[in-house]
Amino acid sequence: MHTFRLMGPLLAALLFCTAIAGCASDTESAATGQHFGTPVDLNAPMSTVDMIQQLDALDGQTIVVEGRITQVCQNKGCWLALDNGTASPLRVDVARTEQDAYVFTVPTETHGWAVVQGVLGRMENEAVHGPARETDSPASNFLPVPDYHIVASGVYVFDMDT
Repeated sequence: MHTFRLMGPLLAALLFCTAIAGCASDTESAATGQHFGTPVDLNAPMSTVDMIQQLDALDGQTIVVEGRITQVCQNKGCWLALDNGTASPLRVDVARTEQDAYVFTVPTETHGWAVVQGVLGRMENEAVHGPARETDSPASNFLPVPDYHIVASGVYVFDMDT
């Protein structure tokens, strides 16, 4: 008799735990797209335009930023550029290991909307393999880039077909 009285509350607790577990999900599970590198928090990315307004405060910080992909490295997929509302796109470099290997790469045909997670930092004034600015020679792919960039630990690209 005592067993039946306990079953009601136990069953209710089991159903409650199952419902909670079903609601808890990975930050990327509701989105449709492709993931590269470490998981990216899709809950509250900032826009590249908002990021530009806070460059000094965010320097050296891990950030999550979203934007439209304007270019991708056509050799290895080791960098991409995000539109930031200026003539010079935001450069996103793939992080490297201690052995100087890329942690991940993105397909060279990648396009569309992306969320990037990584460390924002200032690039040194040196020749860097990357996207050209409108004022630079389009024939050269190795240009001085004295801007900020993100060293990405992860990239999430929303469905490229949409």
